[in-house]
Amino acid sequence: MLKRILATGLLSLSLLQTTMAQQVKPCEEGEACTLALYSEVSEKWQFINPSRAHQDFAPYSTFKIPNTLILLETGQINSADSYSIDLHRYPQQSWWFSSWREPAHKLKSAFDHSVLPLYQQWSADLGKTAYEKYVAEFGYGNKDVSGPIDRFWLGDSLQISAVNQVEFLRKYKHRQLGLKDATYEEFAPVFLQRSGQNVRLYAKTGGGMLPEGGARGWYVGIVEDAAGSHYFAFNMDAENFSQLAKIRVEKALASLRTFNVSVPVMKD
Repeated sequence: MLKRILATGLLSLSLLQTTMAQQVKPCEEGEACTLALYSEVSEKWQFINPSRAHQDFAPYSTFKIPNTLILLETGQINSADSYSIDLHRYPQQSWWFSSWREPAHKLKSAFDHSVLPLYQQWSADLGKTAYEKYVAEFGYGNKDVSGPIDRFWLGDSLQISAVNQVEFLRKYKHRQLGLKDATYEEFAPVFLQRSGQNVRLYAKTGGGMLPEGGARGWYVGIVEDAAGSHYFAFNMDAENFSQLAKIRVEKALASLRTFNVSVPVMKD
């Protein structure tokens, strides 16, 4: 089943072309997509397809945001060391992406490239009890981690809405998750994806195949600009994972621009 659930972040943002960004249209009313946006300067929620924004879906690799915080908080990993996949526990598969086949990863690389087997390994080593504790304390989605310890976020049990993704990100930003200050500080550069003059984008992709066919993907994060912090969660459905990976990020950013929230251009 893992072959059908290709977790996220597998297409680096640096590979997205400017011409593609110009061609991708924002999410529109009635499409199988949604955007939930909360801007602190206005203290206002804004939506595209608000009913879908309240629907719970598997978080896929957007769970790497709370998961990385949990792993850092418990000392399971750190941002300085390099880590290798235990190939006895998680043998290399033909469908693995080239970035996953690297002999070792630091946390930033594992997060950006969504190196699923490493996160599965870390999660299995940490154990169910820790996830039950932290996911409940975070108020993350339906808080159901009853699925397999190394995949409960991939469609087995854990579910979350776009609205709750935004609420979680606000708790993170305001350090209201009950974690040590050092954990927030160590995670921030891992979470950062783009930066420019007075603008920063912290974000994570997520996605996988659906049992009934097709694919579903996320892009969630925080834009910090001169006006303050804008928290967003975008999700969409696509015919297949390849199509999803090609447009997910740019469709989310195009949707943000309809609300006058822009992000720095990715530099090659």
